[in-house]
Amino acid sequence: MSDIRPSGPTPVGNENPFSQPTPVAASPQGSTPSAPAYRCATQPRDTSAILVGCNNSISRYAAGATLQYYFDLDTFETQKEGRRALRHFKKAISAWRPVPVRFKRVYKRGEAFFSVVASNYDRRVYAEAFFPNDPVESRVLTVYPLAFQNHKAMYNVFCHELGHMLGLRHEFAGVSEQQDPSVRLGNANPRSIMNKFANLFDMTVQEEDIRDVVYFYTCNNVGGIPIDEVMP
Repeated sequence: MSDIRPSGPTPVGNENPFSQPTPVAASPQGSTPSAPAYRCATQPRDTSAILVGCNNSISRYAAGATLQYYFDLDTFETQKEGRRALRHFKKAISAWRPVPVRFKRVYKRGEAFFSVVASNYDRRVYAEAFFPNDPVESRVLTVYPLAFQNHKAMYNVFCHELGHMLGLRHEFAGVSEQQDPSVRLGNANPRSIMNKFANLFDMTVQEEDIRDVVYFYTCNNVGGIPIDEVMP
Protein backbone atom coordinates (compact mmCIF):
# COMPACT_ATOMS: atom_id res chain seq x y z
CA MET A 1 0.00 0.00 0.00
CA SER A 2 1.48 3.33 -1.04
CA ASP A 3 1.14 6.25 1.34
CA ILE A 4 0.56 9.46 -0.64
CA ARG A 5 0.56 12.70 1.32
CA PRO A 6 -1.11 16.02 0.33
CA SER A 7 2.25 17.75 0.12
CA GLY A 8 2.91 15.71 -3.00
CA PRO A 9 2.77 12.14 -4.24
CA THR A 10 5.34 9.74 -2.84
CA PRO A 11 7.09 7.80 -5.62
CA VAL A 12 6.18 4.13 -5.70
CA GLY A 13 8.52 2.98 -8.46
CA ASN A 14 6.93 0.61 -10.93
CA GLU A 15 4.59 -0.96 -8.42
CA ASN A 16 0.94 -0.52 -9.31
CA PRO A 17 -1.44 -2.01 -6.73
CA PHE A 18 -4.15 -2.36 -9.36
CA SER A 19 -2.09 -4.81 -11.41
CA GLN A 20 -1.40 -7.42 -8.71
CA PRO A 21 -4.08 -9.57 -7.04
CA THR A 22 -3.67 -9.81 -3.29
CA PRO A 23 -5.11 -12.15 -0.64
CA VAL A 24 -8.26 -11.21 1.21
CA ALA A 25 -7.87 -10.33 4.91
CA ALA A 26 -10.60 -10.60 7.52
CA SER A 27 -12.87 -7.59 7.95
CA PRO A 28 -12.62 -5.62 11.22
CA GLN A 29 -15.52 -6.14 13.59
CA GLY A 30 -17.09 -4.03 16.30
CA SER A 31 -20.59 -2.95 17.31
CA THR A 32 -22.82 -2.44 20.29
CA PRO A 33 -26.40 -3.71 20.71
CA SER A 34 -27.83 -0.21 21.04
CA ALA A 35 -25.81 1.40 18.25
CA PRO A 36 -24.60 -0.99 15.54
CA ALA A 37 -21.44 -0.05 13.70
CA TYR A 38 -22.18 1.80 10.50
CA ARG A 39 -22.98 -0.64 7.71
CA CYS A 40 -22.57 0.57 4.16
CA ALA A 41 -22.99 -1.59 1.08
CA THR A 42 -21.13 0.63 -1.38
CA GLN A 43 -17.96 -1.38 -0.75
CA PRO A 44 -19.52 -4.42 0.94
CA ARG A 45 -16.29 -6.41 0.97
CA ASP A 46 -15.63 -3.94 3.41
CA THR A 47 -10.27 3.78 2.92
CA SER A 48 -8.04 9.18 7.73
CA ALA A 49 -5.98 8.80 5.44
CA ILE A 50 -8.41 8.48 2.68
CA LEU A 51 -8.02 5.62 0.25
CA VAL A 52 -8.84 5.91 -3.42
CA GLY A 53 -9.16 3.47 -6.27
CA CYS A 54 -11.79 0.87 -7.09
CA ASN A 55 -12.67 -1.39 -10.00
CA ASN A 56 -8.93 -1.70 -10.76
CA SER A 57 -8.35 2.01 -11.36
CA ILE A 58 -8.38 5.41 -9.65
CA SER A 59 -11.30 7.56 -10.74
CA ARG A 60 -12.78 10.94 -9.95
CA TYR A 61 -14.91 13.56 -11.65
CA ALA A 62 -13.36 16.46 -13.50
CA ALA A 63 -12.74 19.41 -11.18
CA GLY A 64 -15.63 21.84 -11.49
CA ALA A 65 -18.05 19.12 -12.63
CA THR A 66 -21.73 19.32 -11.66
CA LEU A 67 -23.55 16.11 -10.75
CA GLN A 68 -27.26 16.43 -11.42
CA TYR A 69 -29.43 14.26 -9.19
CA TYR A 70 -33.06 13.19 -9.09
CA PHE A 71 -34.44 12.76 -5.57
CA ASP A 72 -37.30 10.30 -5.90
CA LEU A 73 -39.74 11.32 -3.16
CA ASP A 74 -42.24 8.70 -4.31
CA THR A 75 -39.98 5.87 -3.12
CA PHE A 76 -40.17 7.03 0.50
CA GLU A 77 -42.90 5.76 2.80
CA THR A 78 -44.39 9.25 3.04
CA GLN A 79 -43.75 12.57 1.34
CA LYS A 80 -42.91 14.03 4.74
CA GLU A 81 -40.26 11.38 5.28
CA GLY A 82 -38.86 12.00 1.82
CA ARG A 83 -38.66 15.77 2.30
CA ARG A 84 -36.90 15.28 5.62
CA ALA A 85 -34.36 12.98 3.95
CA LEU A 86 -33.90 15.55 1.19
CA ARG A 87 -33.03 18.22 3.77
CA HIS A 88 -30.40 15.91 5.29
CA PHE A 89 -29.00 15.15 1.84
CA LYS A 90 -28.64 18.83 0.96
CA LYS A 91 -26.96 19.47 4.31
CA ALA A 92 -24.53 16.62 3.63
CA ILE A 93 -23.70 18.11 0.23
CA SER A 94 -22.83 21.36 2.00
CA ALA A 95 -20.42 19.49 4.29
CA TRP A 96 -18.35 18.54 1.22
CA ARG A 97 -18.68 21.97 -0.44
CA PRO A 98 -14.94 22.86 -0.47
CA VAL A 99 -14.42 19.93 -2.86
CA PRO A 100 -14.53 21.19 -6.49
CA VAL A 101 -17.58 19.11 -7.45
CA ARG A 102 -21.09 20.55 -7.38
CA PHE A 103 -24.49 18.89 -7.01
CA LYS A 104 -27.69 20.14 -8.60
CA ARG A 105 -31.18 18.79 -8.11
CA VAL A 106 -33.23 18.20 -11.25
CA TYR A 107 -36.87 17.17 -11.46
CA LYS A 108 -36.73 14.75 -14.37
CA ARG A 109 -34.98 11.41 -13.91
CA GLY A 110 -33.77 11.45 -17.50
CA GLU A 111 -31.76 14.63 -16.85
CA ALA A 112 -29.99 13.24 -13.78
CA PHE A 113 -26.52 11.73 -13.48
CA PHE A 114 -27.73 9.75 -10.45
CA SER A 115 -30.85 9.17 -8.39
CA VAL A 116 -31.54 9.07 -4.65
CA VAL A 117 -34.16 6.50 -3.65
CA ALA A 118 -35.48 4.69 -0.59
CA SER A 119 -35.89 0.92 -0.49
CA ASN A 120 -37.98 -1.23 1.84
CA TYR A 121 -35.63 -4.15 1.31
CA ASP A 122 -33.89 -4.78 4.64
CA ARG A 123 -30.26 -5.46 3.76
CA ARG A 124 -29.05 -4.77 7.32
CA VAL A 125 -27.04 -1.88 5.94
CA TYR A 126 -27.86 1.81 6.14
CA ALA A 127 -27.25 2.84 2.56
CA GLU A 128 -25.51 2.07 -0.71
CA ALA A 129 -24.01 4.42 -3.27
CA PHE A 130 -21.47 4.14 -6.12
CA PHE A 131 -18.01 5.17 -7.28
CA PRO A 132 -17.26 7.55 -10.17
CA ASN A 133 -16.26 4.73 -12.52
CA ASP A 134 -19.21 2.47 -11.74
CA PRO A 135 -21.52 1.64 -14.69
CA VAL A 136 -24.53 3.82 -15.47
CA GLU A 137 -27.01 1.36 -13.98
CA SER A 138 -25.21 1.58 -10.62
CA ARG A 139 -25.56 5.36 -10.26
CA VAL A 140 -28.11 5.21 -7.47
CA LEU A 141 -27.86 6.23 -3.84
CA THR A 142 -30.21 3.89 -1.98
CA VAL A 143 -31.34 4.38 1.62
CA TYR A 144 -32.48 1.28 3.50
CA PRO A 145 -34.82 0.90 6.53
CA LEU A 146 -31.94 0.80 9.03
CA ALA A 147 -31.18 4.45 8.17
CA PHE A 148 -34.66 5.53 9.26
CA GLN A 149 -34.27 4.27 12.84
CA ASN A 150 -32.69 7.59 13.78
CA HIS A 151 -33.67 10.34 11.37
CA LYS A 152 -31.20 12.84 12.80
CA ALA A 153 -28.31 10.53 11.89
CA MET A 154 -29.37 10.34 8.25
CA TYR A 155 -27.21 13.41 7.63
CA ASN A 156 -24.18 11.40 8.77
CA VAL A 157 -25.18 8.50 6.54
CA PHE A 158 -25.41 10.78 3.50
CA CYS A 159 -22.04 12.37 4.30
CA HIS A 160 -20.40 8.94 4.22
CA GLU A 161 -22.09 7.86 1.01
CA LEU A 162 -21.19 11.12 -0.73
CA GLY A 163 -17.57 10.32 0.14
CA HIS A 164 -17.87 7.11 -1.90
CA MET A 165 -19.46 9.01 -4.76
CA LEU A 166 -16.48 11.37 -4.79
CA GLY A 167 -14.16 8.39 -5.17
CA LEU A 168 -13.27 7.40 -1.60
CA ARG A 169 -12.98 3.88 -0.24
CA HIS A 170 -13.52 2.76 3.33
CA GLU A 171 -10.80 3.72 5.80
CA PHE A 172 -10.00 0.05 6.37
CA ALA A 173 -9.97 -0.97 2.69
CA GLY A 174 -6.19 -1.34 2.69
CA VAL A 175 -6.49 -4.14 5.23
CA SER A 176 -9.78 -5.92 4.61
CA GLU A 177 -10.46 -5.16 0.93
CA GLN A 178 -7.11 -6.09 -0.58
CA GLN A 179 -8.75 -8.08 -3.36
CA ASP A 180 -9.90 -4.71 -4.73
CA PRO A 181 -6.71 -2.63 -4.36
CA SER A 182 -6.63 0.97 -3.15
CA VAL A 183 -4.01 3.68 -2.67
CA ARG A 184 -3.65 5.73 0.50
CA LEU A 185 -3.73 9.51 0.24
CA GLY A 186 -3.02 11.56 3.37
CA ASN A 187 -2.16 10.59 6.93
CA ALA A 188 -3.86 7.91 8.99
CA ASN A 189 -6.91 9.35 10.76
CA PRO A 190 -9.34 7.05 12.58
CA ARG A 191 -11.84 9.93 12.74
CA SER A 192 -12.28 10.02 8.96
CA ILE A 193 -15.84 10.06 7.66
CA MET A 194 -14.94 6.90 5.72
CA ASN A 195 -14.27 4.84 8.83
CA LYS A 196 -16.71 2.62 10.73
CA PHE A 197 -18.32 3.99 13.92
CA ALA A 198 -20.54 2.44 16.57
CA ASN A 199 -22.20 5.84 17.07
CA LEU A 200 -23.42 7.33 13.79
CA PHE A 201 -23.14 10.84 15.19
CA ASP A 202 -19.36 10.36 15.43
CA MET A 203 -19.25 9.86 11.66
CA THR A 204 -18.68 13.39 10.37
CA VAL A 205 -16.65 15.02 7.61
CA GLN A 206 -13.30 16.03 9.08
CA GLU A 207 -11.05 18.90 8.03
CA GLU A 208 -8.48 16.28 7.03
CA ASP A 209 -11.05 14.60 4.77
CA ILE A 210 -11.71 17.88 2.97
CA ARG A 211 -8.01 18.70 2.67
CA ASP A 212 -7.13 15.31 1.23
CA VAL A 213 -10.05 15.19 -1.20
CA VAL A 214 -9.32 18.70 -2.47
CA TYR A 215 -5.75 17.56 -3.08
CA PHE A 216 -7.02 14.41 -4.80
CA TYR A 217 -9.08 16.58 -7.17
CA THR A 218 -6.12 18.78 -8.07
CA CYS A 219 -3.26 16.28 -8.48
CA ASN A 220 -2.38 14.72 -11.83
CA ASN A 221 -1.72 11.23 -10.49
CA VAL A 222 -1.50 9.33 -7.24
CA GLY A 223 1.96 7.87 -6.68
CA GLY A 224 2.57 7.80 -10.41
CA ILE A 225 -0.69 6.00 -11.09
CA PRO A 226 -2.88 7.91 -13.58
CA ILE A 227 -6.39 9.05 -12.65
CA ASP A 228 -9.40 8.38 -14.84
CA GLU A 229 -11.64 11.45 -14.97
CA VAL A 230 -15.35 10.81 -15.38
CA MET A 231 -17.43 13.43 -17.16
CA PRO A 232 -21.01 13.54 -15.79
